Amino acid sequence: MQDRIKIHNCVLLLLALFFFSCATTQAPRGWLASSDKTQTDVYGGWFEIKYSSASKVKAPTVGELIAISEDSIFIADQTFHAIARNDIKSARLVIYKSNSEGMGGLVALGTVSTISNGFFLIFTAPMWIIGGSIAAGARSYEPIVDYPKKELSSFMPFARYPQGLPLGIDRSQIKSKPRAL
Repeated sequence: MQDRIKIHNCVLLLLALFFFSCATTQAPRGWLASSDKTQTDVYGGWFEIKYSSASKVKAPTVGELIAISEDSIFIADQTFHAIARNDIKSARLVIYKSNSEGMGGLVALGTVSTISNGFFLIFTAPMWIIGGSIAAGARSYEPIVDYPKKELSSFMPFARYPQGLPLGIDRSQIKSKPRAL
């Protein structure tokens, strides 16, 4: 009986590690394109900014990455924001939807399928959970680029205007990608 309790606790611990090891984003449900549609999507990636302590703005800003210039980052949610690069402490760009939750379902299905292994389930179920958790966690971080790990200039290809904000554009007319219902 004690062995079953230990195995049960190990499985619960491994499942908890799986669910808490995945990357999270504030992007609204349905907003991010799938990886295969990213190259044809005319919108920029989802951008999240945290400000330095010297900045007057304290709350994080989130929205679509519109453009990057030498001294500013341009983001749109319902309104257009121009943010000085010097004010940015950290930033996260999410390029596409990782679908790591789909991998989580496959890991759960694979783990359940080890019932057919009989006694060897005590070896194969943890392998499914550990290996699958690592794979799903890695998959969830694939479409994410973080600053200051990467330079802000490396985010430019994932902006709506990767070459920079076009001259003469009416900034008040720029709105974020419409949210999916």
